[in-house]
Amino acid sequence: MKISIFGAGNVGAACGFATLCELKPDVIVLVDINEKLASGEALDLAHAAVAVSPRTKVLGGADA
Repeated sequence: MKISIFGAGNVGAACGFATLCELKPDVIVLVDINEKLASGEALDLAHAAVAVSPRTKVLGGADA
């Protein structure tokens, strides 16, 4: 399953973390007009994914 979240601010990051914990998707993509913000939040989620759902790949910013 691939999940896309549009808006990587506080709400988008919280939704991404909740999605990571509950659904454990294959891929989470964060999209935001500010690519650096999306990239930074994706890195934070990727670090959390190691403990919560190791198979989940998190992309954001220019990576997505």
